[in-house]
Amino acid sequence: MKALVTGATGLIGGNVVNVLMERGHQVKAFVRTSSNVSLLPENVELAFGDVLDAPSVNVAAKGCDTIFHAAGIFSYWGYESAIFIDEAKQAMENIVLAAANNSIGKIIFTSSSVTIGASEKQE
Repeated sequence: MKALVTGATGLIGGNVVNVLMERGHQVKAFVRTSSNVSLLPENVELAFGDVLDAPSVNVAAKGCDTIFHAAGIFSYWGYESAIFIDEAKQAMENIVLAAANNSIGKIIFTSSSVTIGASEKQE
């Protein structure tokens, strides 16, 4: 299997990359140009872009047969919930379109409560 992993430098995505590679799969890590890739395995293939940019997702998906989507905004403060929701929707739309354009039959979506702004309610 050759998998594209979004959010590959995050906690969840980074662990997905490591497990896939330990199991002998080829992995393409989809990262921003500003990402710190130093913790990724040396032999991981890098694809640069942003999940909010449909053309870069489409290019990154070429040659893959599975997408693990683990990218998302991570912040306890500073974002309105509408931003989390709008960006999550746009990212997922871009992932689904890239899968369709590249005949990828499987998308695995994983996330964390922090990507929807979960934190203690502030009164």
